[in-house]
Amino acid sequence: MKREDEFDGLQPRARLAFLNDDRIIDTAFLVFCAGLAIYHFVSISSIELPTWDAAGFLANARAWTNGTPLPENFRPPLLSWVINGVWTITGENWIAVKYLPAFFTMATAVLLYLVIKKHKGSVFSMCVTSLTMLNSQVLFWGEQLMSESISLLFLVLSLYLIKSEKPHHWFLGGITIGLTFASRYPIIIPALTIFLVEAFVKRKPKLVPNTIAGLLPTLILVVLTIYLKTGVVQFALPQDSNFSIYLSPYYIANWMPIWGWSFLFLPVAFLFKKTFADRQNYVYIAWFAVAMLFWSANTSNHQDRFAFHMLPAAYFLALIGIQNIAKIISQRLNIAMHEH
Repeated sequence: MKREDEFDGLQPRARLAFLNDDRIIDTAFLVFCAGLAIYHFVSISSIELPTWDAAGFLANARAWTNGTPLPENFRPPLLSWVINGVWTITGENWIAVKYLPAFFTMATAVLLYLVIKKHKGSVFSMCVTSLTMLNSQVLFWGEQLMSESISLLFLVLSLYLIKSEKPHHWFLGGITIGLTFASRYPIIIPALTIFLVEAFVKRKPKLVPNTIAGLLPTLILVVLTIYLKTGVVQFALPQDSNFSIYLSPYYIANWMPIWGWSFLFLPVAFLFKKTFADRQNYVYIAWFAVAMLFWSANTSNHQDRFAFHMLPAAYFLALIGIQNIAKIISQRLNIAMHEH
């Protein structure tokens, strides 16, 4: 079955028909992943010592094991728990866990490719995934032993499960939304946005209780575990918790180092009715808009890496803009050729 937005308008189909062959694109994606995995392995191998933030997660992991107070109790616990899981097998060893971010990043690439391919086709999915994985923020922060890569993994996994029509996937989606919270507290906001928008798009209210049934126990368990360990639940440093209705232009003003040139096509997507006619686009529109508003509303703490979790949605919308422009150009060229 032909998907609605295969790249018909980008080239003569007779010449480049292979772009509609999923097997060829899937193979290209596997080659891309292999190259990316080698790059991350080589790059991480050169990291001799953990960064300040990574050392915080490592210290917390040791504290969870030893039963001592957490040195930095504002850090989300999931990464430290995963480190603990590895250490139960290897012993306490920095080398054994420093490659974890690359694993999270590569798993995210596979999930993102699969979830977008289902509705938009393999070429479109390949473009969005490659742009995301090759973004400078992902190439750098996706290698650091911090919460960025693991939280993006659970965010995309939540999208993958919620995009399904199966009731048990929606239950698992609730669990992964809760784990997104445990991996990086603020990222539950785009995760919940994905859930709410998909619930609206699918118009299947019977699926919603499944997600809630998975989400609430997971949240309660995470919060209760933290409280029993520390006696308090601190989601952020006080100076990072101030928000205002006056939005910062930081993420727009610094578009080039954060997003790259493709970001220029993102607003173009909103100029076409077809963007809104396809209900599958709603979740990416809401994901990007809500995340952008949230981080821009912070009064003091603005960093390029905070756009990390917006990248898949941003590139998805940018590709929608490029696709629409290409189709218009193709249609006009065809008209001109027929007239002559």
